[in-house]
Parts: sequence; structure tokens; C-alpha cells
Amino acid sequence: MNGRGDETVRFPSIQDPWLPPAQAEDGDTVLLPRMRAGAGERAVSRQRQGPGDHTVRLPPVRASAGERVVPLPRHCLSDHTVRLPPVRTGAGEMTIPTIASPRTWTVPRQQSQYGRPFAAPALPQFKRPAKRRWAVRTSGMLPVTDRQLAEEIAGLARVRRIRWAGLAVVACAAWYLPWLVSSANPAVPWLAWPFIVANVALVLAVMLSWINNWCRSAGPPIEVVAGAEPMVAVIIPTAGEPIAMLRRTLLSVLDQVWPDDKLCVLVGDDSLRVEVWALVDRLQWEYPTVRFLPYHPPPRGSADRRGDAKAGNLNEALKVLDAHHIAAEFIETRDVDDMVGDPMFLRLTVAQMLADGRVAYAQTIKEALVAPGDPFGNNDPMFYRGSMFARHASNAVFPCGSGVVWRRRALEDIGDFPAWNLVEDLQSGIEALRRGWRGAYVPIIGAVGQTAPEDIPNVYKQRGTWAIDTVRLLVYGSMRGLTLRQRLQFLELGVFYFLSVANLICFVTPAVGLLLGTYPVVGTNAEYAAHFWPVTVAIEFFLITLNGRARWESLFRTRQMWAGLAPIFVVAIFKALVNGPNRKPVYKVTRKSHEYAWYWRATLPQALILVLLVAAIVKSVLTNSILQSLDLGSAYWATLGIILIGSFLSKSWFGLRRTRR
Repeated sequence: MNGRGDETVRFPSIQDPWLPPAQAEDGDTVLLPRMRAGAGERAVSRQRQGPGDHTVRLPPVRASAGERVVPLPRHCLSDHTVRLPPVRTGAGEMTIPTIASPRTWTVPRQQSQYGRPFAAPALPQFKRPAKRRWAVRTSGMLPVTDRQLAEEIAGLARVRRIRWAGLAVVACAAWYLPWLVSSANPAVPWLAWPFIVANVALVLAVMLSWINNWCRSAGPPIEVVAGAEPMVAVIIPTAGEPIAMLRRTLLSVLDQVWPDDKLCVLVGDDSLRVEVWALVDRLQWEYPTVRFLPYHPPPRGSADRRGDAKAGNLNEALKVLDAHHIAAEFIETRDVDDMVGDPMFLRLTVAQMLADGRVAYAQTIKEALVAPGDPFGNNDPMFYRGSMFARHASNAVFPCGSGVVWRRRALEDIGDFPAWNLVEDLQSGIEALRRGWRGAYVPIIGAVGQTAPEDIPNVYKQRGTWAIDTVRLLVYGSMRGLTLRQRLQFLELGVFYFLSVANLICFVTPAVGLLLGTYPVVGTNAEYAAHFWPVTVAIEFFLITLNGRARWESLFRTRQMWAGLAPIFVVAIFKALVNGPNRKPVYKVTRKSHEYAWYWRATLPQALILVLLVAAIVKSVLTNSILQSLDLGSAYWATLGIILIGSFLSKSWFGLRRTRR
């Protein structure tokens, strides 16, 4: 501080003024107020002089020295070195090196296009964590470069077991179904025939799944060579989600193993919040070579917006890319709450499309950070680690909205993201497949949701939307151009939801029969056991085989959700059919927070079914001999319903105990 030699200027950490206090974190250093000078010290303040230059003002050491203004040069890979003009005392020039950051910093050349200055950069004093700081590691992380492990996870080693299990179901069904039809109780046709039709539907659905899983495969374990990375545009639509959630997702996207200058990040904000723009501005300072393009989509319902929900936001992003003349050959869509799960995500997905020009999109595994045990089955291992491999073999993979990369030319071919359905993912995949494109499935975790629905209303909203979309598309949408194998794969999606009606019938009709003392099927216990139990055991074994390496609890939880959500799916089917092809329900964004309570009204239909089942079992046990006169088949369905629906009802107060603590 004597006017000779080097001086190091350090800046304190102050909260970013553009963010609310709850969102600030240690190291967010953007505002530098003047510091008081003690004896023998000089106060240093850093001020904004314009859209480009920054200055450091050094107050006088002596009254005659005057102030010296030091403009900091623009981005430099090494230390920032500035020179001070000579002071009046003739002390000569001083060199003040500032501390260099682990990443480079850039001063934007112009003012923000949103009508206010850019946020100041994070200051060099604080070292940003190095790349590949993957705090999220979920179960089932798959290094697809290991071919043997990839085949094992993909279920290729289990295909033969699935085929034999399905053949067992077919053989037992050929023995059971003719006897079931011939044994219908003529005295109560209103009870017998719904039960028989429901049983036939269940068996046919299992056989359809067996046919679809006859072959399984996955995308080849390849990755993009370093230095050959194309430009990728990442679109993240937002609609009022927490800023901290958006920040974590953006950082996970930026910290992948992918060159920064080959990334363009678009953040579309439907909520028109200042905090979103401030966050994007800050990241532009921290990642100077990444191109950030925040935008405001047109208001919902306006003529300029193509799609009221997420599709409208995504389509506006494509217009922004064209307006800025960004030649991004590949487009990644990512929900605001879905962090990148595997740092090699882009290298492994983009490689699928570079290797095969017919691939329109590459989908990966989606998981979520859920409560222990995943009580609501949000991670769905039977789908992502089973069904999707069968879909890849049949070229029937469809995008799931996040953790997916699109080829821009394929999007142009289908007219960008479709807005006819509630959400765009399933319909966009079918439209691409109809035009001869291919879909690829890469068995890595590409998206990790920071939250997932874990209260009954939010679960109903999410699963009900999926059901409406699927039924509406399969009933009123066009499947022209799809092959038979593709049609069967998508038919299975719709059959899954229509089976909710069969499930309810299989639970209710035996219970009514037990209460009335008359049964839908006439026959002795020996006949029923000889025909019914073999097909039941075969179906259970088939489901266990499809579940693969996943724990048995996951299969039981999946069946819980099938049974418990059956009334919700029935309502969704009704809405889809009644509204028709030209009218769709209003889309609501899935809530990104939990509201724990006892939702007894929302689960009242399930509770009534449970009371009916329990009353039927109690009455039958008290009035019939278990070995002689009790209908064991009806008792089986009633007991199964009690277990599945009863365990689902316990989720209606999930989280209350944790909240009280």
C-alpha cells in the first residue's frame, strides 16, 4: 500500500440484489459497496460505469493525490492486470493484479435486451465448483459403455424367461376361459357376464404385453467424439416454479461433459418474473461462452401462441432460435424440476442421432427424488427398465417430455410441438413415427426430478392428465402410417387405462356375490381350483418376470397404484370420450410442492369399495364353511382387493406424521 509494487484487490461477498433473500447462497457476490478506510488503509469500491466497463476507485492516500479511476479490461484467461496513471508525488506506475477465477468472466458488450442492466458477475474471490459436480446419484445408474451390463439391465438375458412365462399364461388361459364362459351363472346374468368379460380382458391384456415384450433392445453404447460436438439448444419452460429449483436444473445442464460454446440455453417464463431474468443474467456472467436466450411466450389464449400449455412455450422457443439465427441441429427439452442425471447425457443421446439419420429423438430414464420406498411409484421401474426396451425393439419409443433430445429437422417435419392434446410428448412421438422417423431409447438416467407428486390431489392430477391424453389420442388421433408392431405397443398404453374398469368389476362383483349368497360362476370348488388357480399363478409369475431385477416391493407398489387409481382412470376415460376430438380439458401444471393432509374426501370411492369388500368377507366367513360352501374364487378377488385398496388408502394421509415432527 506504499504506492510501489503489486497490490491485490479483494471484494467482499454481498447478496445479489435481484434475488429474494431466501434464494441467495454463499458466494453470490455481485454488489460491492464502498468500504470504510481505517488508519493507513485505502477504501475500495467497485462501481458500474456503463454497459461495458467497470471501474475501481481508489480514494486518496493523501489529500493531494486525487482519485484514480482504473478501468478493468475485458475477459482474460489469466489475472486481470491494470495500470494506474502516475500520482502527483511521482511515485511512478503501480500494477494491481486481481485474483483470477477458475472460470473466465466476461463483461457483456451491451445492455440487457430486457430493458435493465445485466446482473454483476460472481466475483473472482470465490471459486466455483469444478465441472461434473454430480450431487445426485440415483439407483440404477448405467454406464452404457459396458455392453454386458447394458444387456443385463435391458433385460435381454430375461427375454427367454418372459417368453416362457407368457406361453404358460396362454396355455392356462386356453384351459380357463372356455370353462369360465360355460360356467356363467344363468340366474344372475347382470353379475356373471360383467365378471366374465372383465376376466377375459385381464387375460388378453397380459397376452398383449407378452407379445410386445417378445423382443427387447436398446440404443447402441456410443458417444460423441470430443471435438465433434454439434450445437444443442436446451429449452426449459417455466410457469412459476421456485427460482432455486430452476437454478439447480440450469447448473446441471451447464455442467455436463459438453463444450460450453456448443450450448444454447433458452428459458421461457410464462410467469413474467424478474427473478428468472436476474438468474439467467447471472449465469451468463458465470458461463460466458454459453449462449443464453430467455424469452416471454405470448399470453395463453392469444393468437400468436401455438399451444396453451407447455407446447406453446416450446414452440415460442423455436421461434426465438430462428430469430437469433442459431443453427442448433438438436433440441433438448427439459422440465424445470428435472436435473441432468448422467453427466454424459448429451454425448450418449446425440450420438444416437449422429449415427443414424432416421432417429428423430432419443429418450432416457426419468427418476425423481422421492420419499424412502417411493410410496407413490413415481420412478416406475417396470416402465423405464422394461417396457421401454420392448418399445425400442418395435420402434415405438415415445418422448416423455424431459430427458429427451430431438432432431430439429424432425420437429420441422411434424410442424413443431403439437398442441392438440393436453401435453405434447406422446403425440409428438406418434407424429414422428407416422412419418417414418425412428425413436431411440438410451438406458441412462437423463432426468432426475427434484420433486414428484406425493400427496393425493397432485397424484390424481398428474396420472389423470396422462390417462386423458392417452385415451384421447388413441380414440380420436390418427395412427395412419404406423406398423402393426407399433400399433400394438401404443394399444397397450390405452388398454392399461381401460383395464381400470375391469379391475373394479373383478373386485366388486365377487363382493356382491358373497353378500347375496349367489356367485357369478357356478361350479364346485374343485372345478374352480383346477381352472382358475393355474392361470392366476401363471399371470403372477409373468408379472414377476416383467419386474426383472427390481425388488418385489416395487411390483407390489405398482399394483397398489393400479388398483387405487382405478376410479380416477375411469373418470379420465369418461372425460376423454365425452369431450370429443375438438374439446379438451383445461391443463393445469403439476404442483412442485407437497401439501400434506388427510384427503379422506378424495379417497372416499376407494374407502366405500374397501368397506364393501370387508363386509363381504366377514359375512361369508361367518355364514359359510370355508372348505365346503365358500366360493374361494370370489374370496380370492375380495381379499386381493382389500390388500391393494387398503394399502392405497394409507397414502391419503401420507406425510402428516413427518409434518408434525
